[in-house]
Amino acid sequence: AGEDRNGENNEFQQTVADQRATQTILKKVVDRLNQFYEKKEALLQAGGRQDPTPGADAPPPPPGFKEYKKKEGGNKVMSMIEDIIAESQRLENEAVQAENDAQAAYEDFVKSSNKQVAALQQEISDKTATRADAKQEKTQAEQDLKGTNGELKKLTEYRAELHGECDFVMDNFEIRQSMRTEEINGLKDAKAMLSGMR
Repeated sequence: AGEDRNGENNEFQQTVADQRATQTILKKVVDRLNQFYEKKEALLQAGGRQDPTPGADAPPPPPGFKEYKKKEGGNKVMSMIEDIIAESQRLENEAVQAENDAQAAYEDFVKSSNKQVAALQQEISDKTATRADAKQEKTQAEQDLKGTNGELKKLTEYRAELHGECDFVMDNFEIRQSMRTEEINGLKDAKAMLSGMR
């Protein structure tokens, strides 16, 4: 967009320079033609008087001469040149207005782009912070998982140990029960004997 704007501005500068150069040249032409026609008119006016008296009426033109008037052709040329100057000024004004409009549009575009860039940078910053938080949570979760897996391994080992003990108790239950029964019976016999001794 900046390169396009620079190109448009360069084109504008060239157009304005061309139109101003055209106007300057044509104004010089008009001034030169005005000087020429005024000089010619003055020479024609002065040529008919012998001794001009200030404030005296100009003598009538000699017979066969018409009153001096500017040539119509000269006026047409002057008018055409003045029209070209006016057209050149109009083109310059249009170019200036178009440049102002384009500059305003470019400035609006730059402001809008800057707002969008700021919003996107803020979004990137927010997402980066969210990502960092998620990464930290992941690291914590991995550590928790590692600790849980360690505890689970210990519990599994303890379970196996308990299972072994329980299996021993279960496998030897009948033997131990019969031994306990014999022990109880022995104690009963001993008690009965001791009771009879009294």
